[in-house]
Amino acid sequence: MADLFSALPFAWMVASGWALELHLGQRTRLHHDLDVVLPTAAQPHLHALLSPDWRLDACVNGTYHAWDGQAFDGFQVHARRQGWPMLDLMFGGVTNQRWEYRRDPALTLPLERARRHSPQGWPYLTPEAVLLFKAGRPGSVPRGKDVADFQRVRPDLDTEARTWLKASLRRVHGDHPWLEALG
Repeated sequence: MADLFSALPFAWMVASGWALELHLGQRTRLHHDLDVVLPTAAQPHLHALLSPDWRLDACVNGTYHAWDGQAFDGFQVHARRQGWPMLDLMFGGVTNQRWEYRRDPALTLPLERARRHSPQGWPYLTPEAVLLFKAGRPGSVPRGKDVADFQRVRPDLDTEARTWLKASLRRVHGDHPWLEALG
């Protein structure tokens, strides 16, 4: 998969559950898709790279439609191909200098801190940023798999990551059940 995206002239990274597994260096649970974060400017390049071999559907106003490669205001494309996991392509939130939390763009990390690499060379979103998404939207309760991911990764977070995640959770949620566990 990394070979597929290496042709893009943009910073990209694996996100969500697979990012945590790349960070931990082991597979811990079943995944139904592979989330990839890319800059919005990558849209036409990605369409050219994946079509016609992949079925591409863009989410516009909450509904998925066949994507013709034209730029759109949404942030998500599902890419499907026989024999491959579904790719959940998420545009925005990453530039050559920084990563922004899509739900609150004031929360950022320098790209060199937000983007890590596995020993195999896969770029992935840093665990504290992944966990911020997995904490859910304000007022929601984290899903069971997200709680399990948090519990698996929490012991591996360094002081800087814990501090950033705690401050970010407080900003987004005010109070959150993970704050106490972060110390």
